[in-house]
Amino acid sequence: MKDHTDTLTGEEVYLQAQSGNKACIKILQRTGEIIGIGLTNLIHMMNPRKIVLGDGAMKSEKFLLLTIKQTIDQRILTPAARQKEIAATKLGDDATLLGLSHHF
Repeated sequence: MKDHTDTLTGEEVYLQAQSGNKACIKILQRTGEIIGIGLTNLIHMMNPRKIVLGDGAMKSEKFLLLTIKQTIDQRILTPAARQKEIAATKLGDDATLLGLSHHF
């Protein structure tokens, strides 16, 4: 086990957060803020009705999703944009491949 959070992998941060490590929980919450800022920009540019998040990062959904939603709510500019649904995929690590397969 590594001693410093600046040398941990994403998976190690997640596992440590699961064990209650407050520093790792803060890292994941900050990550949620950063994702939320990016998604706010996406919402303002593309106006999607729904955003579904996936891949390995969403294994940390319980640490990320609420912060992502709160960040978007704090930064969104229009009432219509507030009506967006933000969700984590239930398809696991294969979500991207499954989505892509519907286009071919």
